[in-house]
Amino acid sequence: MKKVKDILVTKCFNSGYYFIKKGIFAMSCDLNTGQVQKERANKIFPYDRSIELTMVLLYTLYSEKDRRLYAAAEALKLGYGGISYIARVLGCDRKTILRGMLELHHPESIEKDRIRTKGGGRKTSLESIPDLDTNFLEVIFFYTAGDPMDEKVRWTHLTHQQIADKLKKKELM
Repeated sequence: MKKVKDILVTKCFNSGYYFIKKGIFAMSCDLNTGQVQKERANKIFPYDRSIELTMVLLYTLYSEKDRRLYAAAEALKLGYGGISYIARVLGCDRKTILRGMLELHHPESIEKDRIRTKGGGRKTSLESIPDLDTNFLEVIFFYTAGDPMDEKVRWTHLTHQQIADKLKKKELM
């Protein structure tokens, strides 16, 4: 081992590798092939790049719930630093992995027949705005045409924006 201006050079006699360490970077050089690999010393790289690509491929094929559980299982296998590493590899949020870990620790909380929880998403306009359907029909009454053979078939020449503007004039939206 030899230290030259804050650079630490170590030769591993078994494999013929030189390890050069400066700051947070670590480089290894194989004497036989002459290839230099540069890694960050403060980050973990437990999987080979080909395995990471396979993990990403699998991750994209899963549903939202399965992605969460898969990422959590991979992070649990790695232990310390696994959440950050898997979040970087798979491109998901750390909170997603933490939620998946919570679901893995409490399997009874996982809904078997659903991917998302019940009641999520935006409420329909008919639920949130009272009497929207009757006011909508009043607004477009003079701008509709229909099929004389079938009363159920109607159309209008108004655009969505024009209908919204007319509903705003009625102070509904």
